Amino acid sequence: MNTNKDFLCLIPARSGSKSVKNKNIKNIYGKPLIYWTIKEAIKSKCFKEVFVSTDSKKIQFLAKKFGAQCPYLRPKNISGDKSSTLDTIKYTLSFLKKKDIKYKYVILLQPTSPLRDYKDIKKSIKLFIKNKNATSLVSLVRVDDNHPSRMYFLKKNYLLKHSLSEKKTGTIRQKLKKMYLRNGAIYIIKYTNINKKNFLGQKSLAYIMPHKRSINIDSGFDFKIADLILRKKL
Repeated sequence: MNTNKDFLCLIPARSGSKSVKNKNIKNIYGKPLIYWTIKEAIKSKCFKEVFVSTDSKKIQFLAKKFGAQCPYLRPKNISGDKSSTLDTIKYTLSFLKKKDIKYKYVILLQPTSPLRDYKDIKKSIKLFIKNKNATSLVSLVRVDDNHPSRMYFLKKNYLLKHSLSEKKTGTIRQKLKKMYLRNGAIYIIKYTNINKKNFLGQKSLAYIMPHKRSINIDSGFDFKIADLILRKKL
């Protein structure tokens, strides 16, 4: 696939993290976590430039070192725990617009998905372009053992069933209705949807990924699992 000037590749990477301290620059298989996403984004050859949005000078330095663009430090008012990724997208688009740089689509690649590879990026873009009516694309992974049908709410420490609860306790996994979970690896959003309440739009396309590439780093345990998979892969 040739470089596509219509797609803004954006990697959001703020400095703070409650789950794991300095998560985005914590080493995994000898490289900072953010390295793996920058590496695969560049390797895909789908983008003219790969942008990193951060509030950290250290992350900014590393992003540039690994070949990404990081032309600004994100303001504090959109870098806190309660700040949304959408705020980051809007700020980046506004920053680039002032420089007369415009894009039709934003592809968001979170650094917490280090096992997503360049082929996933290429295939998701190809799928999105092919489906003209799609307003967005979201990467998913199939839910197997942790199926919602086997989950419960609790009321005074007693199990409480819900609308998706299995009709017969102990139903084998193969007979449960297929369901999917967002894995956080890839989002593609139309520029025209950014300022709408539902920025994913009414027709969000699914890009299915396997479990082995769907780990979303949120704990020290996730780091260990991803590190083992990378070691085996490389």
